[in-house]
Amino acid sequence: MVSTLRAEGMKKNRLLVIFMLMLMLGSTYADDDTSENSYIKELIYAAINFYELENYYHIAELPNRIPLRVLINDVVVKNYHHIKFGKPVLYVSEKPHIIFNSISVDNKNTAKVVFRYIPEGLKIKIILRKNSTWEVISSELKEE
Repeated sequence: MVSTLRAEGMKKNRLLVIFMLMLMLGSTYADDDTSENSYIKELIYAAINFYELENYYHIAELPNRIPLRVLINDVVVKNYHHIKFGKPVLYVSEKPHIIFNSISVDNKNTAKVVFRYIPEGLKIKIILRKNSTWEVISSELKEE
């Protein structure tokens, strides 16, 4: 009887250890900073802070452009928690200010981002290189 109780206790301990390991491994993979999602978040940040775009925001004259609104689509699939103009960026399904058409990372240190700034009718393409942060190395800005 004592050995049966001891065996049951050991089984419970093993299950607890397995459960704890599964939790730890699951969170390790979900928070992996080298993942594509990490690059997407960094590249969205670089795009919304692109120095040539700053001249087109006109937030002093048009305060209704705050907070900045980014469309959730096939490229931007979730809320990435950015701040712009001192307010959280809103990731929305309608009435966006910015729509990302494509984000591609060529080799973990070169990327291309194509997006539109709807209020001003702009299409923007930026090529970035990653040093400590993503830096724009070339750009093309067109009024549509």
